[in-house]
Order: sequence, then structure tokens, then C-alpha cells
Amino acid sequence: MENFWTSTKSINGLRHFVLVNETQEKGNICFLMVSALDSEINLKITYEELINSGNWHKGWINLSKNQSITEE
Repeated sequence: MENFWTSTKSINGLRHFVLVNETQEKGNICFLMVSALDSEINLKITYEELINSGNWHKGWINLSKNQSITEE
């Protein structure tokens, strides 16, 4: 599984995340993702959301600063 991901939408103002852990919960594979710039920003998402939602791109997409860091 790719460790580096770019969110199509800003999450707490950031878009680049690292997959740091994989767990199985209630039959679903879940991933703990942490922001590449702020380790206090993290989220848990399912395999389905990461792979099939269209909300994530494998790897880090080269974005301008105002696209990758927002005030949201």
C-alpha cells in the first residue's frame, strides 16, 4: 500500500498525508493517516474511502503553497 497520499479537498487546511497504521475493525480495513506538516492532524479512514471515493490520490501531488496549505 502506498504510504503517501494527497487529499482532493483540504482537511484542516492541509492536503498531504502519510499512512502510518493499518487496522481491521468490524471486518473493515481502516487506515490511520497523519498530516505531513502537522502530526496533530490525523484521521482514520476505511479502505473503501481511501481507494474508491475519489477523495484521495496516491502519492504527493506537487501543489503550490496556497493549494496545499489553506486557512480552512
